[in-house]
Amino acid sequence: MGYGRQCPRRPRLFNAERRISTVAEGLEKLPVSNVALLGFDHAVLGGHVLDAWKLPSSVAEVVAWHHQPGRAFEHGGELGIGVALVRIANRIDYQLRVKPELDEAFIAELAQDGSVQYTGYQAQILTAMWPKLRDAAQQMLSAIGG
Repeated sequence: MGYGRQCPRRPRLFNAERRISTVAEGLEKLPVSNVALLGFDHAVLGGHVLDAWKLPSSVAEVVAWHHQPGRAFEHGGELGIGVALVRIANRIDYQLRVKPELDEAFIAELAQDGSVQYTGYQAQILTAMWPKLRDAAQQMLSAIGG
């Protein structure tokens, strides 16, 4: 089952100078802002790009659906887990950039996130994983010159 059947709209061309006049405020508003400012959702565009690059369809589907977690979780399987993991990774990546040290309040909030609950992770697991996640992020940023 390809993501194209669930997300049939291909991105339309847009006038970047006219539409990209403001910066999206906050992570939660980002998908809506993509559509309002650019005329497409970057998740769907990313799915089409990965499909064109001949990456596995399961990867393209996860990328295309990561702004639609409810639909992905309802579909289940690898798609649901993949979308949950991408959404968790987005939250953790943002937190690591803002405050790399372990923040128990963040972990408690993250543990209540629907994506985390979908995976079955608990606060204790996230806390135990934090040092490795922080170190891996720092190594990756060093490797790419970030």
